[in-house]
Amino acid sequence: MDDNVIKANLNLYAVLQNFEELCRLDNEAHELIKTWDLSIQFSVRKGARACLVFKNGSCEHIRGSISSPSISLYFISPAHCNKMFEGRATPVILKGFTRLKYLIRDFPKLTERLEYFLKPTDALLKDSTYLAVNTGMTLNTAAFAVRELALNDDNSKLNAD
Repeated sequence: MDDNVIKANLNLYAVLQNFEELCRLDNEAHELIKTWDLSIQFSVRKGARACLVFKNGSCEHIRGSISSPSISLYFISPAHCNKMFEGRATPVILKGFTRLKYLIRDFPKLTERLEYFLKPTDALLKDSTYLAVNTGMTLNTAAFAVRELALNDDNSKLNAD
């Protein structure tokens, strides 16, 4: 399978799902989302779909689509999706123009918090609280990534069998 497809699936199903844990474990992230009542749909043309639902101070990651998301983000290809995760592209906004403040001002704060925990430094890892959150989220990412690789990567399929 195409490496861009595999990477897009990993981004949508293994990385995005960490928002659930982030909002549960990190006070700063929880404070940021505590009043949010919205959903963000991520859809790759002819490919992966995932949704983040924020409600009552928590976040739920849903594999697939929901019927009426608050915001709908579309990617013309898996490569386009991957570039967005790398900060080098913006998605096509299909729905949610009235909620652009979340995408422009609020959601980036949450993604920065996720990066903070998923991209540690040696200094940060010396803090036991940080280390616990980083370790949990890293293991979480790995667990969800195993499924995607076993389903989509030829070498991983052989190992999974």
